[in-house]
Amino acid sequence: MPEGTMLFPGSAKCATFIEGPKGRKNGNMALIVDASKTPFHVSEPLLDKYRNIFSGDQKLANFAANAGSFSHVVEGLFVQTTHLGPRKLFKIIDVVPDKTASETTFEYNGSPISVAVYFQHRYNIALHQTDLPLVRCKGPNLRDEVFLPAELCVIAPNQRVTIQQQTPRLMRDAIKICAMPPKQRQIDTRKSMNAMHLTNPENPFINALGVRLVNDPLTVAGRQLDYPTMIYAVDVTHAREGKWRGTAGGYVQGGQVGIWAMYFIASKTDRSANTEKCYAFGRSFVQNCKRRGIQVEDPEFVGFLQLDERDVEEQVAALEDMFSKARSHKCEFLFTVTSDKLPTHKTIKFLERKYQIPNQDLKMSTCNRIAENVKSGQTIENVINKFNVKLGGHNYNLHTTHIHSPKEYLKQERIIAGIAQSAVEGRNRETKEQRTVFGFAANSSLNPQEFVGGFRYHKDTEKATAVKAIIAHIIKQYEASHQGQHPSEVVIYWNGQAEGEMSKVLGEVVHGGLQQAFAQLPRAPQWTFIMAVKRQNNIRIFKTDINPEDRPSKQNIPAGVVVDSQLTDPVKKQFFLNSHTTLQGSAATPCYTVLHDELNLSMDALETMTFGLAHLHQICSMTTSLPTPLYVATEYTKRGACLLQEKVKMSGDAPEDELTIELGYADTVMADRRINA
Repeated sequence: MPEGTMLFPGSAKCATFIEGPKGRKNGNMALIVDASKTPFHVSEPLLDKYRNIFSGDQKLANFAANAGSFSHVVEGLFVQTTHLGPRKLFKIIDVVPDKTASETTFEYNGSPISVAVYFQHRYNIALHQTDLPLVRCKGPNLRDEVFLPAELCVIAPNQRVTIQQQTPRLMRDAIKICAMPPKQRQIDTRKSMNAMHLTNPENPFINALGVRLVNDPLTVAGRQLDYPTMIYAVDVTHAREGKWRGTAGGYVQGGQVGIWAMYFIASKTDRSANTEKCYAFGRSFVQNCKRRGIQVEDPEFVGFLQLDERDVEEQVAALEDMFSKARSHKCEFLFTVTSDKLPTHKTIKFLERKYQIPNQDLKMSTCNRIAENVKSGQTIENVINKFNVKLGGHNYNLHTTHIHSPKEYLKQERIIAGIAQSAVEGRNRETKEQRTVFGFAANSSLNPQEFVGGFRYHKDTEKATAVKAIIAHIIKQYEASHQGQHPSEVVIYWNGQAEGEMSKVLGEVVHGGLQQAFAQLPRAPQWTFIMAVKRQNNIRIFKTDINPEDRPSKQNIPAGVVVDSQLTDPVKKQFFLNSHTTLQGSAATPCYTVLHDELNLSMDALETMTFGLAHLHQICSMTTSLPTPLYVATEYTKRGACLLQEKVKMSGDAPEDELTIELGYADTVMADRRINA
């Protein structure tokens, strides 16, 4: 594992109440066990940890410049010190770039003394790195703050890597390494159960409970839902196993753009940046856009930038100048192709919102692959699909057939919305309360198969307020596109809270914010609320027979498999639906629970609607793991978190209502487009 981490095997366990093998109107306790692998920090000197993360700085020349990024990784870690040994532990707060051992002083025996001199005098330790930033920690009693030289700190053993401590690289590598195909996951889960003696009849802990665990896993009945059909401007294509063939012809609605610019942004050390390939990509891109019905000509401006990947200030200044020039030339769109080595994507998205110029940011490696025509047919199609959606176009619709009729759930009088929530890093600077970003998406335009959205910031305790504001925004958009008419039906999918928080969702969201929001309308619609949980109690659904030689996509259950009995809660309206194709690892099948249902939708209607909506993402010709309104809403929570992080970095924090106005897309040129495609 990279960055001074290692993986340990383990398992996730919980007990829950399900219908059991006899199905509906029955109840059984169930023990859920799922094999897992968890990253832990290697017990090593703190400076070795730094070198593992910043491999290009083995001599620590940029330690001060990287102090902020390094703090993010080691904050909360307990360290020992070489001079005190393992008997005393210190908890890292951060690495302070402007405090060094040679210059930082404090009172010692009535006189000022530097940290470096103190360690020489008190412990006879001559520090070798006196100009490195000090590590601020909480002392052994976790109250007093102390400043320790980084060279004396050693990471204490047996510390799990928290989500906050994971870098994008570590997260990417951990996901790849931990992705177990179904057959291997079954084997590892059984090993874990045997190691814990869970099925051992002599287990004293289980016997004390007066229960017996069945040795074999529960076998449930599932069924395969019918796949819908997609229609483009001319082509009709049928979905199979969560995939379908895209179109080389036109879109249902081609977008249009007048003045636009394309910039190629390379790192000074990036040898993959090639002017000829960039121009080849540009020509291919415009030709393919026109072929699909997008009204676009060659870009008005084509620019090339070379940036130092280590100089963040230079990157920000150059990108700000690029957006400023684009606005002065009245550009309606700014397409960027950026070196894989440059960490500029979040900055570009922040400037997109600041200057209100829609942007699409493509990796240089993808650009080169398209220019070289190396297995790039699907890639260029996905790039153009996204471009059209960002321009306000629409790629395809679900087509009515005798086996799947989208008209039954995608109606002009019905809004289908997705709302997702996610805690964001940092707290409100005044109240210190946890801050949450709420993403949303809905089909509020004239085309009920088109979903647009946005996000808002609120304190975590303000869920009701957030939901009321989101519903008001969606209804306002619907009225504007439907000549003042109100929807008579609303379906809401909710995501972002665990199964154990269902009672809070009922109290704060369903019986709180939503009931108040609809009661304030001139004519209250009938509405249904569905809570989605991506990993309900770590439940996995496997095929009964798995060939270990098959690739993971064949070992997993296919897209469209639904289970609505035996595995479900005996008193709730609930179903598990695997709407996507799992290409690696084991499928995590979402669970959907209906918490409010004035529309009185049947299970068949709920399942067909949810599966059909998973086909409307518009970018890739594959289904998504969640229905499109909820999937897009979840992506908007990520965008909201990204923009907030950049905003705080560049100009400081602000109250949630001000952040929503400054960073959100409402009342901008991007409000009615799926800008976060």
